[in-house]
Amino acid sequence: MKRSKIFIVAIVVALLVPTVATAFAPTESTGENRRLAAFPSVKTETGLNTAFLTELGDWFEDHYAFRNILTAADAFAHSLFGVSSSGRIVDGSDGWLYYTTSVEDSLAFDSMTDEELRKIAHNLEVIDLFARENGSRLVFTVAPNKSTLYPEHLPYYYRATGEQTAVERLGGMLGDIDYVDLYPIFEESEETLYLRTDSHWNDLGAALVFEKLAGAMELGTVKYDEPIKRTGDAGDLARMLYYKFAKREENYTRGLRGGWVCEEGSDPEADVLIRTTNPKAEGSAVVFRDSFGISLFDFFADNTGSLVYSSTQPYKVGQFVEESSPDVILIEKVERNLKDLITNTPVMTCPVLHVVVRDGETIPGGERGENFYDPDYTTFSVDAGDHETVLCRIDGEERACFLCADGRAECVVKNDLLTENTEFEFIGVKQ
Repeated sequence: MKRSKIFIVAIVVALLVPTVATAFAPTESTGENRRLAAFPSVKTETGLNTAFLTELGDWFEDHYAFRNILTAADAFAHSLFGVSSSGRIVDGSDGWLYYTTSVEDSLAFDSMTDEELRKIAHNLEVIDLFARENGSRLVFTVAPNKSTLYPEHLPYYYRATGEQTAVERLGGMLGDIDYVDLYPIFEESEETLYLRTDSHWNDLGAALVFEKLAGAMELGTVKYDEPIKRTGDAGDLARMLYYKFAKREENYTRGLRGGWVCEEGSDPEADVLIRTTNPKAEGSAVVFRDSFGISLFDFFADNTGSLVYSSTQPYKVGQFVEESSPDVILIEKVERNLKDLITNTPVMTCPVLHVVVRDGETIPGGERGENFYDPDYTTFSVDAGDHETVLCRIDGEERACFLCADGRAECVVKNDLLTENTEFEFIGVKQ
């Protein structure tokens, strides 16, 4: 009986201590790649906050005292049994960790449809046409999912379906788009080019990727010293599980010349926009990138005369091309996030198409409104229905449209090309 009472008291204390301590020392940061919930307000602009208790629960879940220690202990306990404590992370063999969504994507469990991939290819063609009309050109590349390249460390219950991945199918749809296939770099290398506990390539992989991209972008002679092994930081996936208790991992040095000057921003991990100049290099480029571009930044800044380096979404293609007149535009997108290319319409004036539409039909219900992301632009939109190609005729000129995941077609135009009396209609062509 006495042991039972001691056990009950111990359980109550274990539950109360973090709760009480939260009032004095709440957790303010974690290793997770997200913002923590804010403390809720009792009142809103319209009265009492009816969701206060729910929001308070969300806040407590993110901020309770000793959260990082307790979650790290839970992760270590799970790892003893070869499983992950987080549904977002897959615990593989030999210390390898993977994003769950990237694994499902790589193994074609829930792959994108051919129609979605066709829309991506179409939207890239629209960007490329705009670039060429403005004295530039588009280069497109996909950063491979880690699980696509190194599936041998996945748990036994993850097995490929035998279907082609979305990237493999997209590659056959890109037509004249200057597509840089990065997969052979990793398949042909005897070295492991991704980090075991991170979702990204290591710095040796980054160097090889940059070298191939620089060739396609015609940046000139690429110069950097041979990468040397070093002790790096803990991987992002390990930090999500173990926070500051995650072990550091072997990486490589980046042997660069230096000499670039940051005109705006400087840290690719924190700054969504960086502008650099480098008197030791030539050429100009606009790079739209995601987190895989963090390790590429130094290479680009070291080998590009004028660089705009952006992780903003949607892509501000019009603004950056107008401001910097780049020789080349690069879009780098990780395999698992390809769908972004049909959910975030770029901000740029859709190009005029010098074609005669013979089999088109008017699509009713078109709308005109201020662009949500940039008030200097107007967005014309319509439900595309079963039309494979959609054009927007604005003041007698046919302009290309972006095709969206939700079935709509959007034509974006800068306001100085329009008037209040601008007439528009949508023309659709079926297959």
